[in-house]
Amino acid sequence: HDSESIGRRISFPIYHGEYLAVQIRENRILQEMTEILTEEYSKDDQTAVIQESPTTSMLFPELSYMDNLCMSLARRMGNIWKNDSIRSSIRREYGSMLGDETFDKNVENLSERQKYQLIYFRVLLQHPQIVYCIKPFKGADLAHRMQIWKLLEMLLDRGITVVDLSLNLSDSLSLADRL
Repeated sequence: HDSESIGRRISFPIYHGEYLAVQIRENRILQEMTEILTEEYSKDDQTAVIQESPTTSMLFPELSYMDNLCMSLARRMGNIWKNDSIRSSIRREYGSMLGDETFDKNVENLSERQKYQLIYFRVLLQHPQIVYCIKPFKGADLAHRMQIWKLLEMLLDRGITVVDLSLNLSDSLSLADRL
């Protein structure tokens, strides 16, 4: 990279269903990569980006729980907002995992655990091929680190490739297939 910008020509092989941990040594470069990923893949339903501090950056308190959960489906199913049967089916299918009562809560009143679940299950519903996670463990206490670890495993179990972009990889090492 040059001193001004990392540019748009970064490439590395990614293999189906793997957890690839990429250590970025400079926060500035990680921020630039985050901007590029968010810009490039915001309209691509085969790729998802879980942003840094997702419980504050990826939730929309003015929307209902169900609207927050289903927003990534809108690209694939344009009628998701009008089709109550699809939304009812999602609630039946995911209610046992997320807690049926959670669907009726205001997003701002969710626990931190419920917020993480909402974000990761939104990605699961999108069913992308690749998920880029920006500093997935940043600022999380031990209990939340364990939850994030399980949510990442859930994505991997579904055959979704996870690319972890972090400054510190200590939490990611136990999940990583490759560094």
